[in-house]
Amino acid sequence: MPNLNTGILSEIEIVLPDIHEQESIVSLLSSIDAKIETNGKIIAELESLARTVYDYWFTQFDFPDEQGNPYRSSGGRMVHDPTLDRDIPEGWKVTAANELVSIDRGISYTADELSDEGTPLINLASFNTNATYKPAGLKHFTGKTKDSKFLSANDLVMCVTQQTPIDPAGATDVIAKTFLVPDIYEDSATMSMDVVRLSEQREGVRFLLNQMLTRSDYHRYASGYASGTKIKHLDVEGALSFPMALPQNDSLIEEYAALSERWYARISVCLKESARLTALRDRLLPLLMSGQAVGGR
Repeated sequence: MPNLNTGILSEIEIVLPDIHEQESIVSLLSSIDAKIETNGKIIAELESLARTVYDYWFTQFDFPDEQGNPYRSSGGRMVHDPTLDRDIPEGWKVTAANELVSIDRGISYTADELSDEGTPLINLASFNTNATYKPAGLKHFTGKTKDSKFLSANDLVMCVTQQTPIDPAGATDVIAKTFLVPDIYEDSATMSMDVVRLSEQREGVRFLLNQMLTRSDYHRYASGYASGTKIKHLDVEGALSFPMALPQNDSLIEEYAALSERWYARISVCLKESARLTALRDRLLPLLMSGQAVGGR
């Protein structure tokens, strides 16, 4: 048809369900969307809680002391650290982040090895700019994967490639951003060559690193280790030379890790439920509109 105008359109008959059926369809789809939105809010609140507790305990140093009081605000002893040029709790030590992890690199792949099914592949597109997991960016890999390249829930992964110029403020960057792998896959996931896993060398420290590596001061530091003309690549070892203060005693790290595991387990539940609801909505919509399914049933 060379020309489609309003006159022609006005003559086209469209068969619609009756008004009650339309209302039923709207109600069903709206309830699905509302639950997905609620899950998104729960996830955001839990991520905010993890950041807030980290900030209180490991940045402001108001972690619970032996009496359960905030350490620094209650007069806990502080000592000046020349590396950070600030006071830190007595008994804490400043360590470069790269001394706390080993770096495991992802796999290379070809376009022929990508499909709608296969091993979940966390890649460049899996990272949101706010350092969270982006479900829509997941790919699937059909090739062979070494056991050492499989990921587990709560593994810490970092994006090490970016196809756009560096944003000094970090607001539009994914390079050097991290997230904890959610527990949402039926089988183990793997990671592309644009991603590295930061395997902790001290139990529980990955939960602290995930928070520290989202800070704006860290991103400014790390972006200095990104190079390349069109595509930026990160010198991971250099980017992780950033210093951070940690307690020598493991108990506080273990306590934060235990809290984080519960928070991120709940986040994974919400992500899985939202994925199922999204798939259900996308399957139902054409069936409802064609009359093959009836709203409310």
